[in-house]
Amino acid sequence: MTRTGSGYARAALAATGALVLLAGCTKGTSTGDRLFAVVRGQLLGGEEAAPAPQPTRAQLDQIPAATIGFSFGDIDPVYMVALADNGGYVTYQDKGRRGVVLKGGAIAGTLGLGDDLYAVKHAQDDPIANRTPVAEWPAQVVRSYEYRVRDLDDYVITVSCELELLGYTQYEIVEVELGVAKVRERCSNAVREFENTYWADLTGFVWASEQWMGPDLEPATIEVVRPYGG
Repeated sequence: MTRTGSGYARAALAATGALVLLAGCTKGTSTGDRLFAVVRGQLLGGEEAAPAPQPTRAQLDQIPAATIGFSFGDIDPVYMVALADNGGYVTYQDKGRRGVVLKGGAIAGTLGLGDDLYAVKHAQDDPIANRTPVAEWPAQVVRSYEYRVRDLDDYVITVSCELELLGYTQYEIVEVELGVAKVRERCSNAVREFENTYWADLTGFVWASEQWMGPDLEPATIEVVRPYGG
């Protein structure tokens, strides 16, 4: 059963109108550059729009909802708010009803992005989906991605993923500096391979990530501005 909490849901829905105005388009050389660029007409409904300053932490702190920054491919980076929690699967959406489902720090589905990811089966020992202190992350996990494409048969892509701790670093998300572990994940099967990258604190909370979503979608970049506390 989907759980929202009526007051929280109303606040989150109202927040999407403001959040979309904080989106950007110019892709820089870092995740922060891509997520916090200027507004473009695509998101505002016009041919062109006057540039808007990147949002400040004070502005984002006024939004009464869990918030993430999200971008992939040529889609302009946007902010999304948490609208529903279905047994730990939290759905985030923007004003245009594009969205992503997260389980912990792991992408578990997409909405309105094209050839959407229907679901992901995460093993119990998958530390991205099931928060685990970084020191206890396994060296390898198995993950299955499920797709349902109109007029075609459903299909599943199962991969084995090897996790490698690259070291500890600082990571900034909208004026907040975080001490995190940077972990690279290499996933493969007989016909494909890809990489994911995670920035997690020592408790295993994933603050930022670059994740594969499927063979017909570009990798997504996600940054947690305000964590979900459901």
